[in-house]
Amino acid sequence: MQSDFTSYPKESHQLWIRFQHNTLTNDMLQFMVDNKQSITNPHLKWDQYQIVNQDVYTDEINNNMKANAIKSKKQLVYSRFNLLLTIEKQHTNAPVYHALILLFIGVVLIYVLITKTNRYHYASMGLCSGLLCILVIYHNFMINDLYDKPLTTLEYWIFGLFTVIFIVFWLNVWSVSKLNKLEK
Repeated sequence: MQSDFTSYPKESHQLWIRFQHNTLTNDMLQFMVDNKQSITNPHLKWDQYQIVNQDVYTDEINNNMKANAIKSKKQLVYSRFNLLLTIEKQHTNAPVYHALILLFIGVVLIYVLITKTNRYHYASMGLCSGLLCILVIYHNFMINDLYDKPLTTLEYWIFGLFTVIFIVFWLNVWSVSKLNKLEK
């Protein structure tokens, strides 16, 4: 049975997309067509868009996607049934990462003020290491999640390096506070 795809109107429609993260590099994609499309195209049913093969969709993304990290959204052009469809993903988890960064800054500053330690360079080092670790995680999960790419070698090195620096920082702060208690 053959379908005449030319009978479908060439229009631009918006699809809302829901992502369910299963693993670091594997997502389940679920689409829902908007009202305009369901009215103009009754042949396009919900079940045609509910689950999309990950490999095919990844190819479409790699060819057509334009990412806008500043506005925290991604768009791509997905062509099916001779329609020009726009898929948009909102990054709803971005405020969580911002809150973690602010929380980490607050904890470090409060700890430095309470302990009255003179090792501000350790505090700065720990703060920078924590921020960069969070940024690496943010980059991988929020910016490159649709490309189905794992962390690059450079990102692993950066993540590992600043994790070690982060641990060294807290060990130094702990030893300084322990030394201060013994002196008193």
